Amino acid sequence: MTDQRTSRLAQLLIEYSMKVEPGERIAVTGTTHAEPLMLECMRQILRVGAHPHLVTFLPGEEYILFSEANDEQLAYI
Repeated sequence: MTDQRTSRLAQLLIEYSMKVEPGERIAVTGTTHAEPLMLECMRQILRVGAHPHLVTFLPGEEYILFSEANDEQLAYI
């Protein structure tokens, strides 16, 4: 069950702050700490009739990238 505060915040973000319209493509980005809010934003985006795309950043992801990638890989990103 979703916390009502999270639901209300997601609704405020999607309907008021962003004014999401049907058919729009919306990226929702965050870390695993923001998972409840990201999922609720996804729900609200779908209710509006738009298309959500979740992009999650995992803990340790940047460390691995910068410690293992070569110069060509870093320039690509």
